[in-house]
Amino acid sequence: MNTDSREYHILLNAVARVKDVDGLTCEIGVREGGGTKLIMETLRSTGQQKVHIAIDPFGNIEYEHFETRKERVDYTNAMKNRMLANLYALCHSTGMECLFFPLEDTEFFKRYCDGIPIYDEYKRIVNKYAMVFLDGPHTTELVRAEFDFFNMRIPCGGVIVFDDIDQYPHMDQLDGYIRANGFAVLEQGECKISYVKL
Repeated sequence: MNTDSREYHILLNAVARVKDVDGLTCEIGVREGGGTKLIMETLRSTGQQKVHIAIDPFGNIEYEHFETRKERVDYTNAMKNRMLANLYALCHSTGMECLFFPLEDTEFFKRYCDGIPIYDEYKRIVNKYAMVFLDGPHTTELVRAEFDFFNMRIPCGGVIVFDDIDQYPHMDQLDGYIRANGFAVLEQGECKISYVKL
């Protein structure tokens, strides 16, 4: 599973920080699975038994990947199948739990607004997210919609990480909004930024 970005220490620090925060971890925009692999390895190395949620539609569909630009980004179903083979091999070898949802973010929000059913000895519904990594569409409007969904579901001490903030006007358009909703900057780089819920 390959990673295709930079500053992954910001993501890993966010995962390690939520050790005592209740909830799932989540990545929107899985691609080849490198970010999810790093999240799960960090969960394991820090002794966390959190369930990880991975969301990406694949299918080589056209979507607004960056501000005002629709394109196909070559996220084919063949890529999805390679990613899933590697991801579930990791789950098998480590005992970690990951649920993959082949959905667009907006479809996931509609279908799972009341939580995710988790089956492990008994059924429970989890609607809290300890750590969220947003690496899907990179437009101000869509990233804000993602933040709005998770905002009410991230408990105090939870962390949200935004990727590719150098590809859309994150600092000009969203940073103040996120802070006004009870978050503070945890760590900031050139392409990633993390916020903690106060």
